[in-house]
Amino acid sequence: MLIFLVIIGLIGLFGFGVILLLVPKYTTGRVLFTEGFVPVNQVYRPLVKRDLRNVSVTIETAWRKLYKVHIFFIFKPIFELLPSTYTVKPNKDGLFRFWAYPFDVVNIMVGDDKNRITYTLRHRENNFWPAYMNAFLTIAHLFCPILLHEECIEIPTTLGKTCGYSDKLSVLPGEELDLMISTRAATFSLEFIRVGERLQTIQKMNDIQGTYQSIETKFPSALGCKWRPTLTYKIPDGISSGCYLIKLTGNNTDDVSFIPVIVKPEKIENQIAVIASTNTWHAYNSWGGQNFYINYTSFHSKYIVNTQRPFDLYLRNPVEDACKITRDHLLVGERFVWAWLEREGIGYDIYSDSDLHSQEEFRDTLNQYKIIFISTHNEYWSHDMINHLREFIKNGGNVVSLSGNTMYKEVEFPDRNLIVLDGAFFRYQGFNEESVLGTAHDLLGLNTMEPYKVVKSNHWVFEGTHLNDGDLIGKEGLNVSADGKTGASGWETDKIYPHSPKNTTLLARGINPGGGGADMTIYNVPGGGSVFSTGSITFGGSLLVDDNISQISKNVINKFLEE
Repeated sequence: MLIFLVIIGLIGLFGFGVILLLVPKYTTGRVLFTEGFVPVNQVYRPLVKRDLRNVSVTIETAWRKLYKVHIFFIFKPIFELLPSTYTVKPNKDGLFRFWAYPFDVVNIMVGDDKNRITYTLRHRENNFWPAYMNAFLTIAHLFCPILLHEECIEIPTTLGKTCGYSDKLSVLPGEELDLMISTRAATFSLEFIRVGERLQTIQKMNDIQGTYQSIETKFPSALGCKWRPTLTYKIPDGISSGCYLIKLTGNNTDDVSFIPVIVKPEKIENQIAVIASTNTWHAYNSWGGQNFYINYTSFHSKYIVNTQRPFDLYLRNPVEDACKITRDHLLVGERFVWAWLEREGIGYDIYSDSDLHSQEEFRDTLNQYKIIFISTHNEYWSHDMINHLREFIKNGGNVVSLSGNTMYKEVEFPDRNLIVLDGAFFRYQGFNEESVLGTAHDLLGLNTMEPYKVVKSNHWVFEGTHLNDGDLIGKEGLNVSADGKTGASGWETDKIYPHSPKNTTLLARGINPGGGGADMTIYNVPGGGSVFSTGSITFGGSLLVDDNISQISKNVINKFLEE
């Protein structure tokens, strides 16, 4: 009798599961528009268009996986009561809802451009859960449909454009890069461009066959796109170290995007290593709707970003042939420093933040330079990056920091594709950044730009400038604030703090209101090297247009190279 009841129960349970599968599930999606930006405070903060009701979303059933189980063919007439293709309208915030059967593979197409993502409807899963937990939910959602109701599919609008990313950011001449590219164009072109005082095209390739690729993960900002390699690109042999851009052009001149690449030296011949603030670049990249500052997705945290997705930064603020006034504090802002070094005939090599993080890279290459250069907005550091810089200074190396909001927050690298913001400021972990740099960041002076006032004009840093105490320097610059002002002390500024080395010398101070001016400082480590810091994001923007700022920087470099 018991066995009979068990069998009846199992049959009933199976029947109930079948009935549940015959009921379509209510699913949600969201259109993410992240191509606009707010030109105040955060230049790259995406602007979600608040009224998206005029955008059409087409739902198309590409494949019904339930048909793999032959018994469900009996119910095909019931399944086909749900149209295979239909159009829905999102609300003003981009949210839309549609019906689909469990495990359906659906194409979701946005607007007339048919930007498409192919997605398999399944239970709500978490990529960080163990496999057995997701397997359990696969079964459980049949009996608790709300597990599927909470599914949300998010679609970046840049999917229809020509865009891509590389498997590595930092490479050597002659090394190969896998390029993952998606485009609606039948063919596209590729230019390999060096970014310096001028843009220099090194190589160009035309008529590359285009392929459209759907995103293979639900949250590309955090989990990557997982696109297939479109082509393998070999970095030209014998080129000089520097920052390069891979420019992709699709159907027209508006269908353009860029992939940044840091090319390290094949052989060390210069004495200055410039660290590109690549962690900050990734922190501000909002492609897919998420970065360290915003999260317009339903992913549980904005503090995880993936390098395997396109950059949206230079779709909106392209790199032009000559250095011009900008509100950029990332690659375009750092270019002012690279351009000035080239104009003054000062040789340099360039590395990424991840290179400074690498024990092998530091030991074999970076430790051989006389100067490590930090510029513009190098905010996100790992403990290994800090320890390597401290070791460099202790061993007699010198640091030139033309950066503001520097060494402010901790990041970790769980693997080569992930950057995780720890969430804690270094100063709350028992480490004070001013103990290394001489200055530390605070919010005073945020988004203001002003000149510096000279404090110690008799110091060798000011040789050849004929400046006196109280004189103003850095009145002009190529960085501009939201209200149209320029100045070498600004945007975000760093100041002398209690844990600055006792022998830190204040050279000049920004006149930003409310005590928000950057402190220009220098100190030396007995038996080691010296550290010069300007404490300002916008200092580099004045190098090309202010003779005094230029002369001060040359004095520091020449002195450090002599030591």
